[in-house]
Amino acid sequence: MTRVDWGRMRMIGEGLSWGVCTGRRDPGAHGRRVVWMACVLWGLALSCAGLAGPRIEGVRVGIGGCYKAGLWTPIQVTLGGVDRLEQSKLVILVRDGDGVPYRVAYPLADWSEAGAEATERVALVYARFGRVRPKLTIELRRGDQLLARRTWRAGQTEGFRESLLSAQKLIVAVGVDGAAVEEATRLERREPAARPVVAEVSGLAELPTRWYGYEGVYAVVLGTTRPELLAGAGLDAPGLKALDRWVQSGGRLILCLGRSADRLLGGSAPSGLVRFVPARSLQMVQLRQMGALETYTSGAVPIPRLGRGGRVRVPRLRGIQGKVEVREGNVPLVIRTARGFGHCVLLATDLDEGPIAGWRDRPLLVSRLLDLATKPLEDRTESTAVMHYGYTDLAGQFRSALDRFEGVWLIPFSVVVVLIGIYVLLIGPADYFLVHKVFRRARLTWVTFPLVVALVSAAAYGIARRFKGTRVAVSQVAVLDFDAAGGRVRGTAWMNVFSPRMERYEMVFQPQVPGDAEVSARRAMLTWLGLPGQALGGMNPKAAEPAVWQQPYDVPAELDAMHGVPIPVWSTKSFTARWQSRGAVLLKADLRWEDQLPSGTIRNGYPFALADCLLAAGRWAYELGTLAPGQSVRIDSRSKRRSLKALLTGQRLVLLADNKPRQTATPYDRASLDLKYILRMMMFYEAAGGRLYTGLEHQYQQFVDLSGLLRTDRAVLVAYPSQEISGGRLLCGGKPLVPPPERRVTVCRFVLPVRSAENE
Repeated sequence: MTRVDWGRMRMIGEGLSWGVCTGRRDPGAHGRRVVWMACVLWGLALSCAGLAGPRIEGVRVGIGGCYKAGLWTPIQVTLGGVDRLEQSKLVILVRDGDGVPYRVAYPLADWSEAGAEATERVALVYARFGRVRPKLTIELRRGDQLLARRTWRAGQTEGFRESLLSAQKLIVAVGVDGAAVEEATRLERREPAARPVVAEVSGLAELPTRWYGYEGVYAVVLGTTRPELLAGAGLDAPGLKALDRWVQSGGRLILCLGRSADRLLGGSAPSGLVRFVPARSLQMVQLRQMGALETYTSGAVPIPRLGRGGRVRVPRLRGIQGKVEVREGNVPLVIRTARGFGHCVLLATDLDEGPIAGWRDRPLLVSRLLDLATKPLEDRTESTAVMHYGYTDLAGQFRSALDRFEGVWLIPFSVVVVLIGIYVLLIGPADYFLVHKVFRRARLTWVTFPLVVALVSAAAYGIARRFKGTRVAVSQVAVLDFDAAGGRVRGTAWMNVFSPRMERYEMVFQPQVPGDAEVSARRAMLTWLGLPGQALGGMNPKAAEPAVWQQPYDVPAELDAMHGVPIPVWSTKSFTARWQSRGAVLLKADLRWEDQLPSGTIRNGYPFALADCLLAAGRWAYELGTLAPGQSVRIDSRSKRRSLKALLTGQRLVLLADNKPRQTATPYDRASLDLKYILRMMMFYEAAGGRLYTGLEHQYQQFVDLSGLLRTDRAVLVAYPSQEISGGRLLCGGKPLVPPPERRVTVCRFVLPVRSAENE
């Protein structure tokens, strides 16, 4: 890289300027020519130095320019003037959900692994913004040397917009006309500020290459009508690998496979999309009609004439692993299949070409595929939740429930008001009476006033120590998910940490999985947990909040630690950790569908009991009680069962005034601090009725909801392990932060395959 001696250049420039201004120059043409040439050389030197030096030219934040606060977001950084990449790093500096700055350093050596070639001078990195209108600072460093630095504010540049609101769903369209999906989002009758947003990208190259880059995405709609957009979609393409891992981690994929299916998935070099096709083989056939799709959408408009000659070319899949929702004759058209802890919906026709493109009820079809609610929702319940509880998302209620610790007592606000009133009386009327009526010396107020202030302050500190305690406390909830079919394990933990003093903490999270000792040797992805909404401390505050902390803490590029996290005195901070692994699932199940009911056996192979077992299959729920180690339970048509929705909502049969029976649901308690109660609603949010029942959103931690799997060939068993299984522990300086957490809840969920006769 060209180096410029700026000191010498400055001296030359000052000398020339001084000479010109004082008139001490050669009056002849030769002198004027020398001065003119020196000025030209000075300008060229400045230009060359600017072009040769490293610079940060611009950024593009999000997927298609869209992202959500509080979740990992991809950032494309364009560099210029970089000729040596060794030992260089890109430092991302943003603020977390509490307004505390933190930085993540990404070495340049990792960029090629992230899908960005160093010669292109484009780096793909990730950050987690703590505000809807954030500020982003990027530094290019080599060792301790600062090479370039730029700062952006959201909304002031084209590549960096304000983030979406927490209530909005982000839908990514790849290879599909975004208008086809946009029409469906308008059917979800919500206020414009909460309506789903569609981000249309021009190809797979614009997608994240790390699975957590999709953390803010509700669903991905992937079409195959334009193969040029799928360039680079090989079996080992980083973009498709990341997309697949996100789906298996709880994501939702809509794959539209039409006339190009055989060309993309067949031959000697099939596309990487083949991993999402739930069939062993396919054959292209001609369909004369698609009346089954008209019935599926419950629309009133028939599909237009099926192409030239009244036929349309579609793939017919064989050996299907999943649930066929729509079938035209012997050709499955809509297949819903589980993939890990997420699910894929395959539409065996093109969405933006052929007869479907001109169908007036196409928005209804897309809405059904995306599971969008088309019924009007009452917004009064949401405003009530904001007014009384300060949150609009289940994650807010969950955080509030976590903010309870053994040995730490919250002083009621009424008590605080009374104490403030007593303090005002002491420094006002009481002090006046003491110095004027008792001592009869007004000057003594210079002694009594500070004495009262000191005594009250000491009393307040003593009361706070008595109620708040003097030791660190942790409240933790962990959910361990086991995929019996694929041998996958997914873990999620949420922790609130209470600090009795102002201190910076070195934190990592060490996961623990029953029967898998290898997981305990690794670290989980650890980060802060934000609060959705406009409440105090929320990520969309109504007013600007002062920056209390100026010194940032550090997060490594692996995102598995947090160094120097500050927590104020007698305050709490929320964290979340996620990890994945593979291992044997010791809960064995042999289930199959018989007359739309599950039938078979479930055996507990773990050395500990599973309490409060609840099996959810389809729309049914079975309360199995406690499964002892080695115990088996039989399920058939005679087993006691209940509607899952009725169980979740507390429906009961009541008699009206005219003695007519009616099913009524117990209103959801948005003020509850029962962690198990809130967690059950988070795990089966859509099955319970979603926002229509709870009055709250569930978009911030939406991957916890496994309701979508119940519409596939999967059942879910929820249980609480009887022995002390924590799911993991928070370490500080290599030692447990507290031994062990006083308030801890661990839930195990097992995703079990259920066979059907048509798939055997």
